[in-house]
Amino acid sequence: GGGDAYVFTWNFWWFHKALAAGHNPFVTNFLFHPTGTTLYFHDFSPFNNLLVLPFVGHVPLVVLYNAVALFSFVATGLAMYALARRVVAHVGGAFLAAVIVTFAPYRMAHAMGHLSLMSTEWLPVFLLFTLKTADEKPWRNPLLAAAAWALCLFCSPYYALYPAFFLVAWLPLRAWRGGISRDAWWRLLTIPAAVLLFTAWFILPALATLHHDGGGIQGHNPGEFSADLLTFFAPSPVSLFYISPFCDWWARAGLYSYAPELSCYLGVVLLGLSVAGFIKCPAARMWVALGAFFFVLALGPSLRVMGHDTGLPLPYLLVTKLPVARISGVPARFVFMMVICLALAAGQGAAALAQGKWRNCEWLLAGLVCVEYCCAPVL
Repeated sequence: GGGDAYVFTWNFWWFHKALAAGHNPFVTNFLFHPTGTTLYFHDFSPFNNLLVLPFVGHVPLVVLYNAVALFSFVATGLAMYALARRVVAHVGGAFLAAVIVTFAPYRMAHAMGHLSLMSTEWLPVFLLFTLKTADEKPWRNPLLAAAAWALCLFCSPYYALYPAFFLVAWLPLRAWRGGISRDAWWRLLTIPAAVLLFTAWFILPALATLHHDGGGIQGHNPGEFSADLLTFFAPSPVSLFYISPFCDWWARAGLYSYAPELSCYLGVVLLGLSVAGFIKCPAARMWVALGAFFFVLALGPSLRVMGHDTGLPLPYLLVTKLPVARISGVPARFVFMMVICLALAAGQGAAALAQGKWRNCEWLLAGLVCVEYCCAPVL
């Protein structure tokens, strides 16, 4: 991995050391010594630290890093397959959707050093149990959705925000499309309430620290880390297909140095099948609309094309007004939620094609996705 990878190996070490000594792992004097600092707003990824806790001191930290990275691929694939099986209801289409999300260029690019951002496995789990909450009566579903949301926070602070944005966009679409019963509304409202309950032990001291320090949440500059319109359609420098004319476009746009963050490439297969799903499957249209919602957010506060800021204001400007949401200083990362939504639409499109003249095409298409998303070894 890249330079940031060493941050996460340090996280493994410190988390183990602090717990072994009976200390709060979210406070350390090994940074900014001797006064020390808190780690509540550090990219600490407690979930991953907990995964490797029994092995620290017995297995090299680099090996543990790679093991967690590989785990994220397996877990994300299984979680996405479970979600797609519910939405697509077709084995081949669900498998294709899982392949798209698991090997998305976004994930492959962040495998170069951002372990927390590779830990995407709980986002599909949240979506799955949120859908089940709207459709089924058992109260375990909203509690499991809330637990998945909490685990998103403990993988990456960014991923704690994405479920909230999903609910803001999905609830009106769901209410307009199929309606939501009164009982379902109560169950759905339980999700954010339960999240606050599950995470209060972390959020309250974090807010107290913020108040004590008298500062705001410091994040990246969203204008600098917004997705350029080009990046959705041109393979990035981490791709094996970073060849002319794509490399020329990236160079002219001055985007090369931001490649890990701006690897938003969607691919011909995903886009084509999303269109097929939109045309052939009415249920896929909601997922295309949700994908469009996250596409607009990924573009950031203003539209950029080929490295040029057009000055056209976009809805992300409203996000910058929200105090907590300021932590989302890299709008381009919203592309992963876009990929999840479009993958579900693509799975439905593939299922429709497979049930028609193109039998078993979904397996071939899954192979084409792997080829199209292929990148240089990163582990």
